[in-house]
Amino acid sequence: MFDELATYYHDNVVEAFVAYRDTSRDGLAGRGRDLREAIVAASALFHLREHLPNVIALSRLKAEKLCTDYALLGDIVNAAKHKSITQPTPHGAPLVNNVGKLKELLLNIEYEDTEGVYRCTKKTVVATLVDGTERNLLEVLTNVMNFWESHLYRLGVFSKQRTFVFEPPVRYRTRSECEQIRLDHQVVQGQRYQPAYQFLRFDTRTGQARPIDLTGCKLDMRIYKPRFNFNVSLKLGMRLGIPY
Repeated sequence: MFDELATYYHDNVVEAFVAYRDTSRDGLAGRGRDLREAIVAASALFHLREHLPNVIALSRLKAEKLCTDYALLGDIVNAAKHKSITQPTPHGAPLVNNVGKLKELLLNIEYEDTEGVYRCTKKTVVATLVDGTERNLLEVLTNVMNFWESHLYRLGVFSKQRTFVFEPPVRYRTRSECEQIRLDHQVVQGQRYQPAYQFLRFDTRTGQARPIDLTGCKLDMRIYKPRFNFNVSLKLGMRLGIPY
């Protein structure tokens, strides 16, 4: 009975969500790739409701009551489509009212162990709500994905239910783990490149990361094309002409 809906869901909604999730992990920033893929996934998740057959139709208000993040998702999708939202929504005033409140954010996270300070940089897409709080868009999408999985499973559209897991970009990482993380930047000559950075310091005692006070600091960033690429391999006992 629901074969067509199940196919549409997997081919359009799940695929769009996985595409953005994979993009968020691919180690390449720039050109609005993450924000673009996030909006595509958000739109697919939000508009799935309109593809439900009449026998299981669901109003936006009812969907928002079943999943609070569906309300936020709708505002994000409409802000991205129309630039701004001026009309009331089923949940009242919009939670996000302007597309400018959606942005890609590069998180530079500082850690410390017995060997000293080490860092890693992760990328994410965030939405700034009208009350000033920020939400990670992948977390919102994951919550709505799990809502649809649960809701459609209960209706008999699927024979089994999956649970998608959101991994926060800010968490404790070992030095060796951070050394494996690389973030490249893609820039087009002649086009504006204005990355947004947030510098954080992770506190292992609390398990939280706090913003670093940059008052009076000067930050320098260099962009250059490497002239050479080469690999260096060392074996135990090898001497490099450096006195011990």
